[in-house]
Amino acid sequence: MSMTKLHIKSEVAYSTVRRLFRDPFGEVTTTTINRLANALGVPPTHLLEDAPDE
Repeated sequence: MSMTKLHIKSEVAYSTVRRLFRDPFGEVTTTTINRLANALGVPPTHLLEDAPDE
């Protein structure tokens, strides 16, 4: 799915979608995770990954 389609389907700002594509370990709200997961048809846990503290 393109970033534009994901932005439209999830109702998440395009700039947020683009930022997450560029930096997948950036901070994101649970609301955004849920919207993206719903748009992609996957559970929110599929979008999460443990990242070591920097």
